[in-house]
Amino acid sequence: MDEKNKPSVSQAFSDFSEKFSRFLKDNPQNEPKIQKSKDTLLQERILEQEKQFVSQICAKYQKYINSEQLLPEQEQLLAAYNLFKAVKEAEKQYGSSQTCIKKDFLYSALCQNAQYTSGTDFIYLRVWLEFAQNIHDLVPQFSANQDGTYSLSFIPPRYATFTVEQKEIYSIILSNFYS
Repeated sequence: MDEKNKPSVSQAFSDFSEKFSRFLKDNPQNEPKIQKSKDTLLQERILEQEKQFVSQICAKYQKYINSEQLLPEQEQLLAAYNLFKAVKEAEKQYGSSQTCIKKDFLYSALCQNAQYTSGTDFIYLRVWLEFAQNIHDLVPQFSANQDGTYSLSFIPPRYATFTVEQKEIYSIILSNFYS
C-alpha cells in the first residue's frame, strides 16, 4: 500500500469499530463478558441491602403519617405531651420555690409497650411528633424505673439522646419525607 492510500489512525480505528459492532450485532453471544471483581459484587450487595433498609424504614414511617385517624400510640403520645405541658403551665402559674413538681415523669400505655421502651420503634413516634405535629419544644423520652417499669418524660431537644441506629433512622426519615 502506498503512502497516499494509507488510512489515518482515526480512520482505521473507526473502520475497526464499525466491523466490531456489526460482529456483535450478528453474534450477541460473542459480546465480551466482563468479570466483576469480588469488591464490586460486595459493593453492589451492600448498596442493595442499604436500599432495602431505607425502604423498610420509609414503609414503617408511612403508617404514622398516612393513617386517616391517629393510631393509639400517636394519641397516647399526644395526650402525654399535652398533660406534661399543662402540668408545667400550672406549675408556672401556681408553683413557688417552696411548692413545685419534683419529678417530670408520666405514665402512659406506651410505657408498657416493649417495641417502644426497649425497641427502636419509638424514634418513629418522636419524628412524627416533631415534624408531622410540629412540636419542637420538647422531645419524649423513656426512663427506666427501679422496679423495672418505664416512665415517659419530655425534655428540651438539646438534652435528647439517640442511639446510633436511632440517628440513622431519624436521618433517613428526614431526607425522605421532610427535605
